[in-house]
Amino acid sequence: MNFEINDIIKNEELHVKVLNYKDCNINALDLERLSDSERMRFESFGAKKRKLEYYFTRVLWRSFTVHQQINYTLTGRPCIKNGFISISHSGRTIAISYSNQHPIGLDIEHFNPKISRVQNKFLSPIEKERFDLNGKENMTTLWSIKEAVYKLLDIEGLSFKEDIEVLEIGKLNRVRVQFGLFKKEFTFSRIIFETFILIYCTDTV
Repeated sequence: MNFEINDIIKNEELHVKVLNYKDCNINALDLERLSDSERMRFESFGAKKRKLEYYFTRVLWRSFTVHQQINYTLTGRPCIKNGFISISHSGRTIAISYSNQHPIGLDIEHFNPKISRVQNKFLSPIEKERFDLNGKENMTTLWSIKEAVYKLLDIEGLSFKEDIEVLEIGKLNRVRVQFGLFKKEFTFSRIIFETFILIYCTDTV
């Protein structure tokens, strides 16, 4: 088997799974796992990486046994008819969160020094003063929670640097979003693995 699926969180409100896959030949994939429409979309991708991501995302989603097709909004956000999902890819890892009650934003990020090199693009001056940026966990968390919030809210034009402010990381994880007349604080959760971080944020109101 060229992939492994693990349950990360499973309760009445939230189910999160992670799939890790190995590099493999596209011709070795069992395309019978895909529906006809999914197979057509799979074939439309030119890049091998994109095909593998799409294929294993569908494999992972099948394991939830929710039996709903993933569709996309005009902004590209994945959605289902009944309930809420969020999807994230990083390297050869895919994560999906599903809730039948609340919208959710999910992100996974492998530890990567490149994140530190682009910090000026997504961190405000006050965030740079507020957090220790020398450790890989804080830097990755700051990027990842902003990705998760962006997915959760799906607000066109939302700026990582100007509109999403991380307030706390640690025992309590808080982030604030202010965009025009919209202003709201969220708590978020993170799970730190050996090579990556998984973060999720829900909107319960």
